Amino acid sequence: MRILLFYSTMTGNTEDMAIDTEEELINRGHEVELMDMIADGLPNEDPLPHDLLIMGTYTWGEGDIPEETEDFLEDLFAYDISGLSISIFGSGDHAYENFAGAVDEMIEQFRERGHKGDIPTMKVDVDEMDNIAEDIKSYVDRIEEKFLVK
Repeated sequence: MRILLFYSTMTGNTEDMAIDTEEELINRGHEVELMDMIADGLPNEDPLPHDLLIMGTYTWGEGDIPEETEDFLEDLFAYDISGLSISIFGSGDHAYENFAGAVDEMIEQFRERGHKGDIPTMKVDVDEMDNIAEDIKSYVDRIEEKFLVK
């Protein structure tokens, strides 16, 4: 599977999640292109030549999508993404009522643009970042179960 994996990070937690996810996907034989939403932006190809788009972000404030992720989504929605499968992960803090709420808000934005079907997700508490190996494996399992042609 050809996978485009984007992330947005402030403290490095979401970047670490993205790198760990990339490594797990590569170890399972997938082709992964890892890109920073801000530093790299979107490729100049429309439609994107990938089977799956994975996006990772942190949550800002009381459960919001960070501004740079919003900007990225605005640019992304100008592309033809109708044929892409989508998955989203994010970091958050259980101290807030809307834990990793940016993940849920991103899903809602895709739904508003007509995306149907299940969107595999992963939410990790920033206080548990040292113990995410099993979370990553489980997340990749769900991605493969959903999108890998058997």
